[in-house]
Amino acid sequence: MLLRLRNHSAAGFTLVEVAVAIAILAVAFTTLITLNTRFLSSYFNDRNITQAALLAQRVLSLMEVEGSPPDVGSKKGDFLELLEKSGDIYKKNEIEQLVKNWTYTLEVQAIPVPPDDDAMRRIDLTVSWGESAAEEFALVYFMKSKSET
Repeated sequence: MLLRLRNHSAAGFTLVEVAVAIAILAVAFTTLITLNTRFLSSYFNDRNITQAALLAQRVLSLMEVEGSPPDVGSKKGDFLELLEKSGDIYKKNEIEQLVKNWTYTLEVQAIPVPPDDDAMRRIDLTVSWGESAAEEFALVYFMKSKSET
């Protein structure tokens, strides 16, 4: 009977094999979670850049259509308020949720074109949704100062 026990192989895994398998799975899952987190962060940042670009262009286009360029100077404020001043917002509820806590900086400079000292305006509109430079979009726009009569 002793001989028989020695030749009999035990079915199953040893504790060491199970521990190694769990360690490998833990490393794999940690890597997958890290990659997923980076992907989501990149997705949201890209979405914000795209939305900021579209909305900033809309604001400046509506200013130009109105025919009244902004005054020379600098302004800062809530981006949603700037959108509301610029005109009707399509799907307002969706945009409100998207641009919640976004801010803007609007800097306007007069550009002289002889013989007029204020023929054009350079408008720098920066839209921010976070603290870092990666969380902002800047748009430079040129507009005639006065409408032709």
